[in-house]
Amino acid sequence: MKAAARNRYILAMDNFIEVDIFAQHQYGWGFDFYINVLQKIEENRHIAGFTFYLSYRVPNSIPEINHKTVLILLADENYEYKAYFRDLCFLFRCIGSMPVYLEGFPTTELKRAAFLHFLYKMTLHVCSVLKAFKTAGRIHLFRVTYRTAHIPLGLFWTFESDRKPIGKRKIDYAFLGSIAFDIRQRKWFHRFFDSPKLLSRRQMIEAMRRISPRFTSKIYTTGDFEESIANRSAYVETMLDTKISVVPRGTSYETLRFFESIKAGCIVICEKLPKKWCYENNPAIIIDDWADLPRIIAELLDNPGFLEKRAIDTYTYWETRCSESAVAQYIENKLKNIL
Repeated sequence: MKAAARNRYILAMDNFIEVDIFAQHQYGWGFDFYINVLQKIEENRHIAGFTFYLSYRVPNSIPEINHKTVLILLADENYEYKAYFRDLCFLFRCIGSMPVYLEGFPTTELKRAAFLHFLYKMTLHVCSVLKAFKTAGRIHLFRVTYRTAHIPLGLFWTFESDRKPIGKRKIDYAFLGSIAFDIRQRKWFHRFFDSPKLLSRRQMIEAMRRISPRFTSKIYTTGDFEESIANRSAYVETMLDTKISVVPRGTSYETLRFFESIKAGCIVICEKLPKKWCYENNPAIIIDDWADLPRIIAELLDNPGFLEKRAIDTYTYWETRCSESAVAQYIENKLKNIL
């Protein structure tokens, strides 16, 4: 279907589909949030003549590339590089350009797992860069780096938030999500050590067992990500009535749960986050050891004034860093400055 807009918008799914971004359609898997971002860009009318490709993974190739071709990658957890990146006008990546390790010296089981995971992902990244280097050359790779930017993961499914006041929410703290891998996602190295995602979530669940029963909670664990997304309606309903959302890391430090919790107006407790523009001034409570979770939960819930202030900070952060309008403005500024 031909897009009725000045810019062109193409989704890379099973194949490449040019879409009308204002049509009533839900794609899921993070596409809808960024379609809303692209709608804002189109409505703002600050840039024109661009072709935006929106893809969950890195396409092996793109049908048409010129000096106004933009690729938005939603979830490339292998940090791939392709030789055709050199010909793009700009590349926006939701999980950054390369893996990061944020734990310091690996003194604990979780930190060691995170470090080994980092080395594995870095190996995949370097191999793809070297492969692209053979075709693109060093100068072109520098150009790709200059024309690449980190953007928020956004939401897996879009939803509306009425920003129910913290004091009127019935659930003190909640976690709804997977604590295991789908068997299809398991790699050979999982036979020898657990992933940081699984270790983190097991430690979190163990810590939750020690939280005082005087606080209300909703904890629902699933076997894998597929099961989690099948219960998205209950997940959103819970988040909108939750004061504190507990957000462990996933395969990456960055998670959809972080942004979904922020959009829902929850106070977030999470692990370390990369030092990127989209996380600047974020209101999350950073936890270094899940054993501290019972104490942190009690301190927060026993201080309603602090919770109210964090709720205001959360709303401000969403509007200025994570919302569709904020991300659209960031993308527009990058594209206007590059031409």
